[in-house]
Amino acid sequence: MEKLLTIIIPTYNTEQYLSRCIDSLLIADFMDKLEIIIIIDGSPDNSAKIGYRYEARYPQTIQVVDKPNGGHGSTINKGIELATGKYFRVLDSDDWFDTMEFEAYLKKLEETDADMVLTPSTMEYLYKHRSVTLNFKRLQYDTLYNADTFDYNHFIGDKFNTMARTTYKTEVLRASKLKLPEHTYYVDVLYSLCVIPYIQNFIVYNNNIYRYFIGRPEQSINNYTRHIKDLRTVICICLDFLCQSEGRINKNKADYLNKEVRMRITQFALICFLRLPLQQVVSEIDMLQKKILQLPEKNQKQFAKNLRTFKLYKKLPLLYAFYYKIHIRIKNIFNI
Repeated sequence: MEKLLTIIIPTYNTEQYLSRCIDSLLIADFMDKLEIIIIIDGSPDNSAKIGYRYEARYPQTIQVVDKPNGGHGSTINKGIELATGKYFRVLDSDDWFDTMEFEAYLKKLEETDADMVLTPSTMEYLYKHRSVTLNFKRLQYDTLYNADTFDYNHFIGDKFNTMARTTYKTEVLRASKLKLPEHTYYVDVLYSLCVIPYIQNFIVYNNNIYRYFIGRPEQSINNYTRHIKDLRTVICICLDFLCQSEGRINKNKADYLNKEVRMRITQFALICFLRLPLQQVVSEIDMLQKKILQLPEKNQKQFAKNLRTFKLYKKLPLLYAFYYKIHIRIKNIFNI
């Protein structure tokens, strides 16, 4: 039987969470329609042993791939290569699905042919005993949207199609030729943005599936300062992607992607000012500015504008950090 959905589970040093993750996917009525690929990314703990135990119990559904460490991006690359399901989704090994919502979602997934399927997600702050659900307030559930004409303006920086909310049609992912960098954090930005040009339509279902575990010290979300160079690398890849795609993608999508990347540049600069020593701020901002100046002249202006406010950063870093905090807040309030 053809698989409906491939779920890949990138796994590194998460033996204490992996069973919870896998168990949340085991739905008796759908085992023959699911493909679960547990990708062990050179993990030194017992994650592989746990994965192989599940593979032995569910050989028609679960597959373990044990490969040398290459980082989160490499596991997604491997998953896209191996996937046989009509649809493709990523579930990190320390996270889990709400099983009841997942079963209801699979029933809907059987009925759709959309290129992208979006669902709400919940951030679980287990150590703080609270949860935050991210819904789609401006979208109608169970409605098929045309991705070429959709108004993206209300979703700039709004985590529109994050990895935790997104299911892609596998053939669309492959058509995009997405290749994520290895040993690099923040590849989820590329996973969200670089597939958009290839999507013709999408649908949103009100099935809150994904439970995103927040609070582990080693998570990238907690280590912006340590991985600031990776964020710069990802932004540079986005810049190259936009320049290479110019003229070949729908203008509406191109405008959305440009605004998203500009927002990331602003975010990068603000993180530098708020969290890095002055000398490193100078270095990081200068390197990104050099990258922007290497772009074709017509592309330079739109992206350089997001760094222009920082031209006095060597003299007034704290003042400009404060200014940018206020600047961003005003933009968010008035949607400008």
